Amino acid sequence: MLLNDLQSENKFLSVFENSLSAILLGKPDGSILEANHAALEMFGYNLDEMQSVGRTAIFDHLDPGMILALEKRKKDGHAKGEIIGIRKNGERFPCEFTSVIFKTENGESMTSTVLNDITAKKNEEHRLKLLESVITNTKDSVMITEAEPFDEPGPKIVYVNDAFTKMTGYEASEVIGKSPRILQGKNTNKEELKRLSEAMRKWESCEVTIINYKKNGEEFWINFSITPVADEKGWYTHWIAIERDVTHIKLGELEREQIISELSQNNTDLKQFSYVTSHNLRAPIANLLGLTSLIEQYNIPDKSLEQILGGIKQAALMFDDTVKDLTKVLVIKDQKGIVKEQIDLDRALEKVMTQLNLTCDGEDLSVNYDFTNCPCVCFTHAYLESVLLNLFTNAVKYKSASRKLKIDIKSMDSGDFVELRFSDNGIGIDTDLYKDKLFKLYQRFHDQSEGKGLGLYLVKSQLEALDGLIDIESKVGSGTTFIIKFRK
Repeated sequence: MLLNDLQSENKFLSVFENSLSAILLGKPDGSILEANHAALEMFGYNLDEMQSVGRTAIFDHLDPGMILALEKRKKDGHAKGEIIGIRKNGERFPCEFTSVIFKTENGESMTSTVLNDITAKKNEEHRLKLLESVITNTKDSVMITEAEPFDEPGPKIVYVNDAFTKMTGYEASEVIGKSPRILQGKNTNKEELKRLSEAMRKWESCEVTIINYKKNGEEFWINFSITPVADEKGWYTHWIAIERDVTHIKLGELEREQIISELSQNNTDLKQFSYVTSHNLRAPIANLLGLTSLIEQYNIPDKSLEQILGGIKQAALMFDDTVKDLTKVLVIKDQKGIVKEQIDLDRALEKVMTQLNLTCDGEDLSVNYDFTNCPCVCFTHAYLESVLLNLFTNAVKYKSASRKLKIDIKSMDSGDFVELRFSDNGIGIDTDLYKDKLFKLYQRFHDQSEGKGLGLYLVKSQLEALDGLIDIESKVGSGTTFIIKFRK
């Protein structure tokens, strides 16, 4: 064999056997005579198998790179480049190769091919191309700077993508080699820059939103995050900044803050006005009612004057009721820090029914309740009693004339809430027609009984004051169900 003929070439044998690169010795016709350990490991064959299958089995001969390599080697006596290798298991992989044709002492043409598997290299190149494509084509601005210095003049810019140019108006050639501080100006938040500087000195990632300036001097809000990049030894070499123009978002936030501030002030002013108005109206209303009561003690012969005075008294009474109602609403809306506690539903219901002088199974009323699933709610006693009183009063007021009033009350677990369903078989409400008015102030939906349209509004206000909810299901002629949710 050829190696026996070359035993005197100890240096060659040492290189051949110990090389990390695959080495094949063969003939121009594609036969393989020798393969070192690295070659056998690369292709997955033993030497006998390698000699048996030859070149055609371990390389893709339809690969244009292979065709050109063979033609060049035949013409020039040597070739190098990239070709596709094929392992014994059929796996294809890229190779870098150098191949030469040489003559033995007896004039026989031989070939020597050195190969390296470049799969990892190709994968890394592909990964880098993907990253480059992402950085180049992303809509976010990308800036890469040197790692230091932290103090003046600051780290220099080494790369910006096209999105940076579109955002700032600066071409890459105008900023590379300069500090990112050229984008800052008089309205750039110094506190945020200080926070950024402190993070950089600790080699920590950081995100800030500040005002920067375009090439034309225009201000814009920018949100950017910076991340340090280290080399294979762990030494920080660069900073990468991903930047986004958030001017429209920031201006929207500032506008919302302004609106909220104005609404808050208006709300405060309206509350103050309501308190002052209700307080100042009580005295003249009381005086007016007192005067009408005194007049009633006198005999008024003029019937027209008597009717006028009666109308004045009735108007004063209605005015007094309205002021009292508004005061109730103001008290609910303005209460802060109401203490919630666990309330036993059985006891609360019994107390309310006692106040209304109702029994569970009277002549005109049947009340069925089941609090087994959730016997307690987290609320406040006064509000819960008020809610139940209003619901009972509402049910009695709008009961059906054709059947005995029946009320069913049931509690159940509903995730973050305890749900209380209060159902009656009264005349019902057209929820499709009145759905936008059901819980509004002074809204009435029936003419058959007296009412001011305040009860449901108070119920909703009391529930919402303690993070509760209310909804309604109803069908005209069949009854109504109020779904009340108490947050746990």
